[in-house]
Amino acid sequence: MPAEVHGIVTTDQQVAQSTLAVRTIANGAFVVLDEIRHAGDERAWGDGVRSAFEVASVRLCLTGTPFRSDSLAIPFVYYDAGGEAEPDVEYSYGPALADRGVVRPVHFPRLGGEMEWIGPEGSVQSASFDDALDPRLASQRLRTALDASGEWMPDALARAHAQLADVRQTHPEAGGPVIAMDRDHARGVAKIIRDWLGVKAVVVTSDDPSASQRISAFATSRDPWLVAVRMVSEGVDIPRLRVGVLATTTTTELFFRQAVGRIVRWVPGHDAPAVVHVQAR
Repeated sequence: MPAEVHGIVTTDQQVAQSTLAVRTIANGAFVVLDEIRHAGDERAWGDGVRSAFEVASVRLCLTGTPFRSDSLAIPFVYYDAGGEAEPDVEYSYGPALADRGVVRPVHFPRLGGEMEWIGPEGSVQSASFDDALDPRLASQRLRTALDASGEWMPDALARAHAQLADVRQTHPEAGGPVIAMDRDHARGVAKIIRDWLGVKAVVVTSDDPSASQRISAFATSRDPWLVAVRMVSEGVDIPRLRVGVLATTTTTELFFRQAVGRIVRWVPGHDAPAVVHVQAR
């Protein structure tokens, strides 16, 4: 590198494509690997990161979620006999909450109800969230609850909106995300918010080229609701988010932790708990 250059910023994909070149630069260097768990997304990424940075003098591997839903090993992470990651330094939600000024407490109102739907084979099914169902029927029940044309979603959104309105009495710029299933569902949710609650929601989806700009604009606005599909569950910092609705069929622990993590950021002068509305599943 030129003498005046002290380091580089790159991506997992670029490392995989130029492993030998990066390895030369990384030899003896201090390497910071942000969200190291992503290096396991593709075999080429993991192999490239491991090969390029194994020659570094120091590696600082960072992540807020030190595990993967697919259980693939993360490069440079040590695991115990049970497959759990063993960090050198851990700063989790409990200590962060005790330190104050980092995260806020979070409450999870669980919304129940009786669902009725017609199964793929044509049979009429009915169940509440208190009923024990096999995975197939539980999935159908959840999709029935989340249907934007049904009765459950308007009630859930109305409850969340009332909660947000209460928060905005003392935190006027507070907002909330609704995590939707897909693009059509997001639009249906936004329509409920507009028609039933009388406010406009900002909609962002991964196939929208202006999504990042919309999120940035929402972050600095006083708009109440952001309806998103896989756009604000990770890597987005909007501290004013205070009330959320998980209206998605994605139920992995990783996704849940990341989504809730968007809502628990501490804001000076506003230390009331965050609220995440979830299905009683």
